[in-house]
Amino acid sequence: MFTRSTLGSLLTALTLSAFALTTGCSAQGADDDANESVDAVSGTSTLARSYQGTIKNLPIMMRLEAQGTAVSGSYFYVGKATKGDVITLAGKLDGTTLTLDESVGGTKTGSFSGKIAADGTVKGTWKTPDGRTSLPLALAGVPNTKLLTVERTIADKAPGAEPAGSLTECQTDAKYIEVFGLKDAAVEKAINTEFAKDATPIVRNAAGKCIEVATIDAAQTVKLQEKDVLVVQRSVASFYGGGAYENHDVSVMNISLVSGKILSLEKVLKAGAGPRLKLLVQAAISARTDFESPDDKDMLLDQSERSFGQLDAIDFELTADGIVVSFFNALPHAIQALDGDGSLIKWADLGDLLAPGSEAAALRR
Repeated sequence: MFTRSTLGSLLTALTLSAFALTTGCSAQGADDDANESVDAVSGTSTLARSYQGTIKNLPIMMRLEAQGTAVSGSYFYVGKATKGDVITLAGKLDGTTLTLDESVGGTKTGSFSGKIAADGTVKGTWKTPDGRTSLPLALAGVPNTKLLTVERTIADKAPGAEPAGSLTECQTDAKYIEVFGLKDAAVEKAINTEFAKDATPIVRNAAGKCIEVATIDAAQTVKLQEKDVLVVQRSVASFYGGGAYENHDVSVMNISLVSGKILSLEKVLKAGAGPRLKLLVQAAISARTDFESPDDKDMLLDQSERSFGQLDAIDFELTADGIVVSFFNALPHAIQALDGDGSLIKWADLGDLLAPGSEAAALRR
């Protein structure tokens, strides 16, 4: 799980594939395929909720929504860093013909036209606003039966409106995840909204200068996707001009693919099971032999005692082996390394502590 003492490498060594497809989500319905076919009688077609494809040889991901013949949506280039700009789409679906104009900040930047085939794929062209350059377009609907995770990146910097301590400019480098392929569109949107919180674009004034001077490096990494659970690690390093040192935050989001909500320990444990889990965690800490001094162990045990006073605030990770409990973010910066990789409580040792029917109980082997 967490390698707390090597946080810097976590922020640079993001191993998530930019186009990784993960299968086996029991929350999906096998009969809900996104590749809708063309109606043989009317000659019309139904758009998929999302598409993956290419403009020439550049991979893209697209989301579309139709109301009558009117179509709106957005898309992005996979693997391309942006400043947080959104490429919006607006157009129409006339029978099997799809036409869309794209724009950024209200300025037209291109257009799409294509035909939807009987298997739901789209073939056509993308053109520059003046129509002089035309590139081939190929899209395939993302089936709402599989979870597709795609890495996105925001990389930007701007001069500060006013210097703040040693900082004179803002800088952000955020790698975050967007998911596709969930059966429930509302759940998919809720999960993506949560992921995007780590990728806030720099806010500029009328002169193009940033308002709050800071440097932020953030990364998200998929740790587990099994049954109805998606586990993602968040690593954030931030420094503000008025601060004495850089702030490090490493946490895990255990997300239900059924509800779209982040799970808390209170939700995965039986009522009243907190004290029993605390004893297991403290036993794991006491069994460690890597502390430099007995005081280090005592400090971590003391922190565990305080943290279990508020169960919902405890960082934890659902893994294939059990539940890892961490106090990294609760510890003072100078001693965060004491947490190590957190404390693993194996499924077998958890006994009857898990809430029946919870996502955690479904993971237990």
